[in-house]
Amino acid sequence: MDMPDKPKSDGAERGRMALLLAALLFALLVAPILEQAFGGHIMIYAGGTAVLIVGAFVNIARRWLFISSTVLAVLAVSTLWSTLVLDYPVLFVASCVLEAAFYGIIAVVLLTRILQKFVASLDSVFGALCVYLLLGLAWAQLYWATARMEAASFSGGGQAVMSPIGRVQADEATDGVRTAADRPVPPFSRMVYFSFVTMSTLGYGDIAPKTPIAQTLAWMQSVLGQFYLAVLVAWLVGALPRREAVETARAFPGARRSKDGPQPSDSSTNPPY
Repeated sequence: MDMPDKPKSDGAERGRMALLLAALLFALLVAPILEQAFGGHIMIYAGGTAVLIVGAFVNIARRWLFISSTVLAVLAVSTLWSTLVLDYPVLFVASCVLEAAFYGIIAVVLLTRILQKFVASLDSVFGALCVYLLLGLAWAQLYWATARMEAASFSGGGQAVMSPIGRVQADEATDGVRTAADRPVPPFSRMVYFSFVTMSTLGYGDIAPKTPIAQTLAWMQSVLGQFYLAVLVAWLVGALPRREAVETARAFPGARRSKDGPQPSDSSTNPPY
């Protein structure tokens, strides 16, 4: 019996998932560490661009979703890199919101695909991890936009602050940096830190939201993070027996089950003698 080509498509999808996870790890681990180095803001933007591009190709199997996500990714990348030369608060906030919207959409698409298609396997683990990181990255962008709009959105001890276009001016009073518009912009690494601390409900208290917008985003993320983990654990528990059923069906493709259990064979009704 000829086997279908489904494993090939699954292998390609698994590769795209692994590539997305690598891009997320770069954007969340490598780029923030190098943020305060020379040209560190370039690394932040490169990490975001990598996630946007790879995230769009995750949906390549669905044409309409791939086209719409590609258009949104192009808009996000354009506004992201334009903030290097144009220091407008509206442009910076628009870039953050577009990126957050893109990450949120990709997270929902991946989660839906995991719950509907994958069983308890390595693919589902990769997908679930990507969804969690995408949600944290999306909220980090929203926090960054909030801090750009309102300087007092977050409170925290002496923190380095970076201009999105690299033009910095030392501010001894706040131990930070101000943009050309004289508005402090916290480093993206600090927003990533606050995002995942909030989503995991650790609550260290070194950074605290102070404005209504920041506080609303914080409690929404904490609820979402706990809800996601609860749903994920429940799904994994339910997926384990489903995986056994799928493996049994693959091993015995001709086997059929009835609602009333196995039917008696002819030998039981008509003895050979």
